[in-house]
Amino acid sequence: MTQQPNLAADRFRGFCFDYDRYRPVPPNDLIDLGAGWAGPKPLELIVDLGCGTGLSTRPWANRAKSVLGLDPSEDMLRTARSATPDTNVSYGIGTGDSTGLKDGCADVVTCSSAAHWMEPAPTVSEIARILRNSGVLMIYGHYYPVFLTSPALTAFYERWRKNLDELEYKTEQQAARKWPLTALYKAVEEHGTFGYVRRHYMHSRLSWTKDEVRGFFRAHAGVPFLAQRGYSDHDLMLDALEKLLIEHQGNAALDVHLTYSVFIAIHDNKAPGSADQ
Repeated sequence: MTQQPNLAADRFRGFCFDYDRYRPVPPNDLIDLGAGWAGPKPLELIVDLGCGTGLSTRPWANRAKSVLGLDPSEDMLRTARSATPDTNVSYGIGTGDSTGLKDGCADVVTCSSAAHWMEPAPTVSEIARILRNSGVLMIYGHYYPVFLTSPALTAFYERWRKNLDELEYKTEQQAARKWPLTALYKAVEEHGTFGYVRRHYMHSRLSWTKDEVRGFFRAHAGVPFLAQRGYSDHDLMLDALEKLLIEHQGNAALDVHLTYSVFIAIHDNKAPGSADQ
């Protein structure tokens, strides 16, 4: 049978270097939370679903004997392998609902800014299958940035994202499907094998040069996706971004505040509704 193309993976083809260079990595406190709740140490295996270029995989390297990043994009995985010096971190082809891993093998399963590409019910079933009892599921991603020294750039980012989302919505009717994160959260809560579920918020403060700010905007997956379909820098408001960056005084870095939404759940085979009771 001919394998169907993964439309979500196709969106990221050709700009993996910029993605890896300019997208933010999760804060250390977030990594501490997941590793701490998964104890006892040392952990055996952490699995990062939708790992992309390894931005969300590499930070776990010193928390387990093995860390595995899975993604359907071979382009992304090539970049991940070349950017990862840690010998205990590996990568492979896989999706949220088809990891190819054995039952109960993972201490922690993570998914950073990728869960909206995964169909909720089969993904949660696969996560529950590969998590050991008392293992941890963490789904996380950052909200819109706040540029601490530039209200103009902060407000612009909000307008820019709204414009990008509207253009993507019009174009994506024939492209990859997305699911709301709330649907995945609901699927976890209804699955019956997660005994404790919580929403949490964490923060990260960064300092970016103008080039890094520019790269952050352009590293959004929607930008190359729309550019490949004929949208100009003007359509994507990137010319307006350049004007704002020119107006920013001098070469001073811009301080950035990111808020991370964290959904964390503890796998429990004895939870009410579990088939293993």
